[in-house]
Amino acid sequence: MKISSKIWNILMNKWWVRHLCFWVFITLYFTWGTGFHNKSFGMALITGLGYLPGCIIVVYPFLYLIMPKFLYKRRFLLLAISLAGLLICAKGITELLVFLTPKEIFVSQRFGTGRNILPFIMVAAMAGFAKLIKYYFYRSNRAAQEEEQRIQTELELLKSQIHPNFLFNTLNNLFAHTIKKSSESPNIVLKLSDLLRFMIYESKCEFIPLDHEIQLLENYIELEKLRHERDLDVSFTASGELENKMIRPLLLLPLVEYAFKKATSEENDIKWISINIHSENNKLNFNLAFSENNTEQNDDTEKGFKNVVKRLDLLYPDSHTISLQEHSEMGNITLELSLTDTGTLPQNVHLIRKRSYEMEMPVGG
Repeated sequence: MKISSKIWNILMNKWWVRHLCFWVFITLYFTWGTGFHNKSFGMALITGLGYLPGCIIVVYPFLYLIMPKFLYKRRFLLLAISLAGLLICAKGITELLVFLTPKEIFVSQRFGTGRNILPFIMVAAMAGFAKLIKYYFYRSNRAAQEEEQRIQTELELLKSQIHPNFLFNTLNNLFAHTIKKSSESPNIVLKLSDLLRFMIYESKCEFIPLDHEIQLLENYIELEKLRHERDLDVSFTASGELENKMIRPLLLLPLVEYAFKKATSEENDIKWISINIHSENNKLNFNLAFSENNTEQNDDTEKGFKNVVKRLDLLYPDSHTISLQEHSEMGNITLELSLTDTGTLPQNVHLIRKRSYEMEMPVGG
């Protein structure tokens, strides 16, 4: 961290440091302004310190009472009246100190001259300006935090809407093969286990490797092919630069799930899906074509696609394009988005590391 950043953090997080710096500056200003070039620095400093009680009387009520009640609420008449009262009190205290202090130590002009009020106005203005900067910085920072929290909450909600349908469909696959006592049941259990691990661990990360997402798609496709057996023709290809590329989790799966729901509709005479993924120059091109019959619309299916669009708008606001085209006999989804290299991710980004889990088959019967 740079020295300037450390100083800024100290000033923003420690109130007493800010106040101390401010009053040191004000004291030095009055020390210089009262003419230490004509006297010793010590005498000029004493004179400068003599102005501090009056400045304090102006500054703190102005910052913590008048500004919140009148300035922030745009009640300017009451603001002017209150500030005038503070200036009168400050000047009165200063003249009292002049009266009680030997003239050779602390000298002040007559109370009636307007220029004697100006230093207090200037000090109040500087303090108020610093307070406004801090106030608006706090508001903007708080607004940014609230917006970030809102986005995270919305993203979690959108992902939670993806998980149930995906899990239930997969469990239905397992149930159907278990009833048939199919030899594919152990394979389904293994793939389901891998999918559950993905959803429990990797889906919570900010980024995951692209090849992990592709592996998830392959497992899902295999499970769907087992469920539909020979009724469904699926083509899946993944090419290009697939390693060391990072993507947000669970972006592609809902699109594939959408295609399967459309393609496997009972209204379709021919059921087919074609999936092509290509990665090159940190760009992902995802093309998904599928058979469909537009005579039937499913709100849950449409909602799944809309959730993906919302997540893309939040996670890739200016670095993605997605389109859905549906005709009488086929549909097509195209997605292009920017990928991130593993080495360019910030250190504080939460991402999944290499998989360290393997499902162990039980030994014996």
